[in-house]
Parts: sequence; structure tokens; C-alpha cells
Amino acid sequence: LGGGYLFGLPIGFLADSIGATIGATAAFLLGRT
Repeated sequence: LGGGYLFGLPIGFLADSIGATIGATAAFLLGRT
């Protein structure tokens, strides 16, 4: 959520959502192997 305060709400929310998705995907792929 800190990204929203750094970049302004719309961009920060987008960056946070994308980052969370990438992080979850990476953790899922690492956990599968």
C-alpha cells in the first residue's frame, strides 16, 4: 500500500497490484518445483 503514497493513488494502486500479482505468481511457481 505504500506505493500509493509514493506515486499518487492511481499509479501507486496499479504498481502495487502488478507487483503483488508478479510476487504471488513467482512464489507459486517456486513452490511448485
